[in-house]
Amino acid sequence: MTYDLHGTWEKSTNFNAPLYKASKDPGDASSNVDSAVQNYLKAGIPAEKLVMGIPFYGHGWKGVADTNGGLYQSASE
Repeated sequence: MTYDLHGTWEKSTNFNAPLYKASKDPGDASSNVDSAVQNYLKAGIPAEKLVMGIPFYGHGWKGVADTNGGLYQSASE
């Protein structure tokens, strides 16, 4: 799975499916598409068996400060 790596179930905002870990991302280094694919490859799954999912939707948070465009900020819901 390479989507829904972050969402409204978390208390802070982030990208839904970041390709790589952003330099300012305070979250887990493994919460990105590249890390998920690399972990599958390391587990022995053949590359030709992998399909990368791309979300065509977004998530919205409420009660977010307008700092850094709302990215990596605390949310009330």
